[in-house]
Amino acid sequence: MFSAVVFIACSDGDDDPEGPNTTPDSGITASDDAGPSTDAGETDAGIASGDAGNADSGVGGVDAGVQVANTAFLRIAHVASTAGRVDVYLDDEATPRVSVDAFAGTDYVLAPAGQRTIRVAESGQPSSSAVVTATVALAENSSMSVALYDDEAQPTALILSDVAPTASSTQATWNVVHVASEVGPVTLTRIGPSTNVPIVEGVRLNESATVAVDASAVKVGIDVDQDAEVDVLFSVPEFSPASAVNVYVAVETPASDAALSAHLDDGTLLRVPACRALPQSSVVPLASTMTSTSRIAEFNITTSLAEIGFGDGSAGDGDGLYDVNDPSVQLGGDVDVFPREEQFVVGEIAYVADEATGCGIETLGIETLDLMDLWNDTGAVTDISSAGLDLWFFGAPLSLTFGALDESDTVTFTDGALSSIDLQVEMVLTIDYTFAGNPTTYTGELRIEGNRVSLLMDDTQLEVPTALGIQPLSRMVFALTGQVDAVNP
Repeated sequence: MFSAVVFIACSDGDDDPEGPNTTPDSGITASDDAGPSTDAGETDAGIASGDAGNADSGVGGVDAGVQVANTAFLRIAHVASTAGRVDVYLDDEATPRVSVDAFAGTDYVLAPAGQRTIRVAESGQPSSSAVVTATVALAENSSMSVALYDDEAQPTALILSDVAPTASSTQATWNVVHVASEVGPVTLTRIGPSTNVPIVEGVRLNESATVAVDASAVKVGIDVDQDAEVDVLFSVPEFSPASAVNVYVAVETPASDAALSAHLDDGTLLRVPACRALPQSSVVPLASTMTSTSRIAEFNITTSLAEIGFGDGSAGDGDGLYDVNDPSVQLGGDVDVFPREEQFVVGEIAYVADEATGCGIETLGIETLDLMDLWNDTGAVTDISSAGLDLWFFGAPLSLTFGALDESDTVTFTDGALSSIDLQVEMVLTIDYTFAGNPTTYTGELRIEGNRVSLLMDDTQLEVPTALGIQPLSRMVFALTGQVDAVNP
């Protein structure tokens, strides 16, 4: 059985959220040792991002604003990585008042006002096997939160007297609660486009600070060693205006510096993941899974098409050439135009992330584009086979080239993860049907939108010169589509 210290936090009576307010050390523990106090608040917030968790309340959630005689309101925030699902008992009740998973929260439940003993046991265990025990005075109609957190590899509880939110149409009240036992005093800073603004400064373990913050989504940095440098970045979602949110600074694993969780008014505990730093220079592979119906077709000179799904997937399979007017008819022998079938390699792009933080939504310019794996005439295996095109077009000299990048070609990262590529370059197919330096040029485009990649062309050329004379026209169609594997939209 674990032993545990329990801090009973007392409000300092100051509910003004207009500035940071860090409470002094003035609590008691289950063993009557002195402990610091905390000032934290109930929540009312909208979820924009992060991992949310909630729990079974047993009796269902209640509105803490309702006045009920001889009754208090109690909820649980479980941010302890050293404990799994737990049952929370009140006094000597045989049935848990509420159950909650690790990194989850509960809505308020009713509890009789007065001097009460709170017992926390591992799920399925009786209250006599509690790993945390605390006695607390529950005032009539008071709203209280019990935060379970890690202290020296064992669960510990901090009991908070929740405060009311500020009446603001643009701000939310943050009650920043320090329960990261592995971390010293913390400073939270709002990361702005040009300047950084402190939110709270020097909050110590088992202390809190109450402050009004714009309700919009913000980037927040935490300084965990008081060296005036941000150590961990977070992308905090939008909260509802005129709401109060208990924002817990905790340790999710023994190796982590700090993590953020926000306890919302519906009982959900929203975990805000730390942002992932981007490398200063990075390459993104464009390997893509293409649809089996992706095809190339020429309607007049060869009257034939090639389609990925027409082959059987074996080396040298015959995905071309088929009659463009009756694809059930194969014209001549097997021609393998798509040797990699649906699994295109395509190539790669590179970006430079000089100013990227890996936090929130960040869009960066693409610096280089390499498509040598899509097509080249070196004889190497490529997604679109140069040898296959040679067989298709009678051995006529041909090339497939792509245009240059511009400032509109970008990659987008969301909290450090690649969420979108936006790229569009010209694609030019040139075929010299004359074999004498008088080529015909067809124009299309390579486009990547989000995670969707496409090679598109529908170009008709008139009076096409060939070795057999002028042909009235030639229509060339590329309709190849798929998804870029590296993008997680």
